[in-house]
Amino acid sequence: MFDPHAISLLREAYYQLLRGRQGAEATEVLTRVADHWRGTPPQTWVSNMFLRNAPAELASMPSAAMSRTELRAYLKANPNPHRALAAILAWGGTGYRAREGISSTWQDWVTTFDFLRGKPAETQYEHYLAATGNRTLKGLGPAFFTKAVFFTADRDAPGYILDQWTARSANALTNDRTFVRLTPQEKKVQPDGVFRPAGFIVSSANDATRYARFNRLVADLAENLDCSPEHAELLMFSKATWWRAYLVQRANENRALEGVE
Repeated sequence: MFDPHAISLLREAYYQLLRGRQGAEATEVLTRVADHWRGTPPQTWVSNMFLRNAPAELASMPSAAMSRTELRAYLKANPNPHRALAAILAWGGTGYRAREGISSTWQDWVTTFDFLRGKPAETQYEHYLAATGNRTLKGLGPAFFTKAVFFTADRDAPGYILDQWTARSANALTNDRTFVRLTPQEKKVQPDGVFRPAGFIVSSANDATRYARFNRLVADLAENLDCSPEHAELLMFSKATWWRAYLVQRANENRALEGVE
């Protein structure tokens, strides 16, 4: 499944990150890398997202940003769907562009989130596509919704975060520019003087079958690297190695490789 050149580069980046550590020490390194990202403090996120009209259930949210490990502990201790969903979206960095959609359909998001928790990842994603397609739910693209899937899916049918970097990694690792479909964001002049997209977003054209294929790729990558699927997904995303620089270089050298619809 994997392109030989791409998988060799990612494996080298992985080994450089670990610097010879194995077993528990390797897991500790990867956990530290995972916990480096802390998102937005939930209390700040609520204020920014709802201004002065936040639901009563979101009063007194945590004032400090949370790591991945801390968020898991918070979700276990706070099953209320309002607070759990807000904490995940704050961790995920959902920004002001989503404000109108999220705030106007918040109760529908909470109801859907509560209904889907514990269900298989692809079931959650399929339901999400249907609800956003008919505009019942607004404000969250696949990159942000799959963060909720990641933390809440059935452990026997997990899902992983599908954002532009894990998507671009998947396209590179398979040498298939449409393995995950991407939509370019606004264009701007880059440092090399070329006018090209500033970034990409994961397209809603990626159906549940395509998301399931992505999840299988993450699991296969984990087996290839001898690590957990969560850590394989983290490596696909991570700024901690030069893999991301490779993805940017790859896009700059050949625009057609970027998987744009």
